[in-house]
Amino acid sequence: ADGIGDLAPLLLEALRRAPDAGATPVAGSGDALERAAAHVRRGELDAADKLLEPLDSARAWQLRARAHELERDGERALAALDRARRALRPADGAELPLELDLDEAWLLARVGRLQDAFPVAKRILDAAERADSAALRHVREARYLRAELHLALGQKLVAHPILVELARGNAADRWTWRAAGRLTSTHYELGAGDGLAWPAPELRALTPLFEFDAFDPKRAARAVEPAVEWMLAHQREDGSWPSTTELGSQMDHELSDLTLATTALGAEALLGRLADARARRAVERALAYALRSCERLRTTPLPKSFLEYGVWSRAHLLQLVAASCEAGVMKRADAEAAAAKLVDDLRSMEKGHGGWSYYRTVDLKQEASVTPSMSFTTADIVLALSNARTAKLADEKSAGALIERGLDALEKMRGERRDFAYWWAPGMAIAPHETGDSGHGPLCELALARGGRSSADDLARALGAFAAHRRELAAERGKSLMHCGPGGLGSHYVLFDALWAARAAAELPAKERKRFRDPIVEVVLACRTTRGSFVDNPLIGETAGTALALLALRAALEP
Repeated sequence: ADGIGDLAPLLLEALRRAPDAGATPVAGSGDALERAAAHVRRGELDAADKLLEPLDSARAWQLRARAHELERDGERALAALDRARRALRPADGAELPLELDLDEAWLLARVGRLQDAFPVAKRILDAAERADSAALRHVREARYLRAELHLALGQKLVAHPILVELARGNAADRWTWRAAGRLTSTHYELGAGDGLAWPAPELRALTPLFEFDAFDPKRAARAVEPAVEWMLAHQREDGSWPSTTELGSQMDHELSDLTLATTALGAEALLGRLADARARRAVERALAYALRSCERLRTTPLPKSFLEYGVWSRAHLLQLVAASCEAGVMKRADAEAAAAKLVDDLRSMEKGHGGWSYYRTVDLKQEASVTPSMSFTTADIVLALSNARTAKLADEKSAGALIERGLDALEKMRGERRDFAYWWAPGMAIAPHETGDSGHGPLCELALARGGRSSADDLARALGAFAAHRRELAAERGKSLMHCGPGGLGSHYVLFDALWAARAAAELPAKERKRFRDPIVEVVLACRTTRGSFVDNPLIGETAGTALALLALRAALEP
C-alpha cells in the first residue's frame, strides 16, 4: 500500500470498472489466507474479504488492515491492527508483532498523527539495538519512516543524516533506493515532506476517473443548473473551493495561490445567481475567505518554487472584487481598499520588461536573470486591471501604467500574421504558431482591443482561428499531461480559453457573436462530466473547471 502511494484509490476504481476484474483465479493451491493475501496484492478486495470473513487470526486481521489502507480508510485499518494484536498467538513468532508495529506507524502517519507514529517506530529501533534478529529485518524501513516523519514536521536537519546513511546502504535494498530518491527529489530541495498524510476526503473525492458526457450544444442551457448545484455542494465550510493541487501538499490551504484563484473563480461564477439566497451566501463566504487568504499570503513566506501562481490569485481576486462591487455584494469602500492592495501585488509581480508570467526559474538556488512574460497571463491580468479601472476601483495613476506596459509586451508577442507567441523577453525570437495560439488568441486580442490597440476585425480573426481549431483543443480535455496537442495546445487551458473566447465574442456585433456561439459552447460541453461538473485537466480539477465553464456559458449564452 505504501509503494503505490496516492495512486491506490484511482487504481482500485479502475480495477472495479474493468469487466473482467477478478476473473483470473489466484494461482496455486494455498490456503484461504494465502489466497486472500494474493487478492489484496492484486487489489481484488471483495474477493479477499470473502476469504477472510470466517478467519480470526492475527494474520487475517493484518490483511484486513492492509485492504482498508488501500481504500484510504485509516480508522478501520487501525482498528483491524488492534484486533490483530489481540489475536496474536505464540505460534505467530516474533516477526509478526514487529510487522504490526510498522503497519501501525505508517497508518498513524497517513492519518496525520505524526507525533503518535514516532514511539511506534522507535519500538522497532530499540529492538534492533538489542540485536533482535526479527527487528533487524525491519530496521531500515523504520529509520526511513522516522526520516519522513521529521521531514513532515519541518525538521530537515534531523532527517538528512538518516537519509544519507540509508542511501549508502546495499544497492539491492528497497530503502536504499527510497532514501536516495528522497535526497535527489524536487520536494526535498524545496524543503517539503513526502506528503505522508493522506489528503482530506473532500480532496480525494475530486480525483475520480472522469467520464465525459456527450451533450447537445443546442441544450447547453440545461447544463447550467447541475453545474451550479455541484458548485454549491462542494464549497467548504470556510468559504473556499478546494483545488486538487492541495493533494500533494501538507500546507494550510489558505496559503495556496491556486486555491485562492479557484475560490475567486467559483464566487464569480455564482455572481449571476444572486437571486438565489444560497448562491449569494456562497459568494459572501468565498469573498471573506479570499480576502483573508490573500492577506495571509502577503505576510507568510512560502516555500521556494519554480512557479509563481500569485499572478493568477491576484488577477482573479481583483476581477471578483470589481464584479462584486458592481453587483452590490461588496461595499465600495471595502472594494477600493482590497483593489488597491491587489494592484500593488500585481505591480510587485510585473516583469522588468513589462507583462507577467507564472514561470520563475529552473534553478531554485537563484532567480533567473531574465524571465519571459507570457502572452495569456499578461492579457488576463491586463483585463483584470482594466475591469478594476472601469469599476472606478483603480485609477490611471495606480493601474494605468501597468496596463500600458502589459499592452506593450502583448504587442511585442504578436507576430506578422496576428497570432501570438507563448512568451517573450528582450532578446528572445518571437515564434507564434497559429494552431498553438488559437486557444489564447481571443484573450490576447481582447486585451489589446480594450486598450485601443486592436480592431473588431482582429478580434473576429482570432475567434475564427479558435473555431477552426476547436476540436484539436477540445481533444486535450481529460489529459493530465500538458502541451500535448498540435502547436502545444494544452489540456490545462481548454476551459480558460473557452471563457475568454466567449467574452471576446461578446464584444462583437450580434450577428458576428452568434457565428461563434456554437463553436465556443461545443468546447465547453466537451468537458462536461457525468457528475454534472466540468473538467479539462484533472490536475486543475473540477472546481476550477466547473467555475470556468459556468462563466463561459454565461458569456456565450447571453443574448
